[in-house]
Parts: sequence; structure tokens; C-alpha cells
Amino acid sequence: MITIHIKRAKFLLFFGFLSFFIAGCYYIGYYLDLFWLFSWYDIPLHILGGLWATFFVFGLYFSISQKIPTGKVFYPTLFLGMLFIAILWESYELIVGLVDFNDEEYVLDTVKDFTNDFIGAIFAFFTLKYFYTRDMIVK
Repeated sequence: MITIHIKRAKFLLFFGFLSFFIAGCYYIGYYLDLFWLFSWYDIPLHILGGLWATFFVFGLYFSISQKIPTGKVFYPTLFLGMLFIAILWESYELIVGLVDFNDEEYVLDTVKDFTNDFIGAIFAFFTLKYFYTRDMIVK
């Protein structure tokens, strides 16, 4: 049982660091116009965002149910949660005017953003499966 609490503390510490890192990169990128100066700047942020969203869903699921999502529930739960957060983020970008729905590149940019979010989720899946859940799963 103590192992679970240590792993939870390490997970929360890492999640907190990741949250501040992404927020800092976004803040710096926005105020220094890095999103517009470097077309690639949002790619690593979306990958990290997919990682963050998947970790968030994992932490939320674990906090509410006090169970580790395993087996058939593991990937769909985390993926759908990450996708929901990604849709919320793309909606936020549209609402605040960071993107224009009438722009001819809007659809392609959104698809690339979702792809990068998915890449981040894949990293999160493997990270959670290997480092967090492997010795906590009861079969």
C-alpha cells in the first residue's frame, strides 16, 4: 500500500511540473509571438498537451474510483478523456480568436493538432503502463 502512495506522490509531482512547464511555454510563446514566428512551435506543445491530458484523465479516474484503469478500460478511457480535452482546447482557440474558422488552413491545422495530441497520448500510455501501473495491476 505504501508503494501506491509513493507512486501517487511522484505522479502528482511530475504532473505538477509538466503543468507549469506547458503553461510557461505557452505564456512565453504567446507573449513573444513564437507561435507566429515559428510554425513548428505548437507541435511540441500539443504533444505535451496530449501527454498532460492523458495523465490528467488517469489521475482523475484513479482519484474518483481508487482503482487503476486496467485491461479493456485502460486505453479507451484515457484516449477518450484526452480527446475530450483536446476538443475543449481547440474550441478555446476558436472562441478567443487564436484561429479563424474561415481560414483555409483551419481544418488541416486542427487535424495536425489532434494528431500531435494523440502522439502525446501514446507516450503517456507507455509511460503509465510501464512506470506506474505495471506492478500495481492485480490480475
